[in-house]
Amino acid sequence: MGKLDLKIAEKVKSLSNYNLELFKESTSDFEVFLFAISTCQWCKKGKEWLKEKKISYYYIDIDLIDYNLKKEIKKEIRQSFNLDFIAFPFIVIDGEKHEIGFNKKKWEKLFKNTEKGIKSKTFEEVKNYVQKIAKKKNWKLHSNHDGTLDMLIQGLRDNYNRIGYFNCPCRDTNENIQLDKDICCPCDYAEKDIIEYGRCYCALFFDCDYDFTKNEEIEMIPDRRPKEKYT
Repeated sequence: MGKLDLKIAEKVKSLSNYNLELFKESTSDFEVFLFAISTCQWCKKGKEWLKEKKISYYYIDIDLIDYNLKKEIKKEIRQSFNLDFIAFPFIVIDGEKHEIGFNKKKWEKLFKNTEKGIKSKTFEEVKNYVQKIAKKKNWKLHSNHDGTLDMLIQGLRDNYNRIGYFNCPCRDTNENIQLDKDICCPCDYAEKDIIEYGRCYCALFFDCDYDFTKNEEIEMIPDRRPKEKYT
């Protein structure tokens, strides 16, 4: 298996657009290089696919750079991966795994075959996660008598698969885990809310003695999160 030359990788980084404008927190730890042509529909579709998967990447539109530098980069790529030719888009993951052209199934397989994979959770995985939290904290989960528990679990799953972490389903996200640490489930305010109100803000977790048979109508409680935390 070939490996992208470190010198050319650094050169690409220095010239590259780092595609983070639409998502501040990537859902992967990959180092991805995309070599593209600015007018190519397949290259554009490749960029859209990476954006959809929330994978940040370095990219160069090869047709827009200096001609001699373009020749040098193409030569280095061919030599690095022992290729007779190179077509675009050309994607490289972590300096080693690569694919010529855009094909959704091949790209998905390429990422799945890395050690890291793309972050995603199933409904059952999220359900197991919140069940473990409830058991550890000596809380209980919403009874789900009206489908609320399923709704909240699905919300946590959607957030994780979209932004890479369990942002509270009832609070807006900054799409940046550093800014949202306090509202990652279980949020920093859950314990105080459960002590005072018997439940957390989104009504996922309840005090272990909470009696759902006597409290069918569960109302929203005040948000304990400081206003300055919201941007």
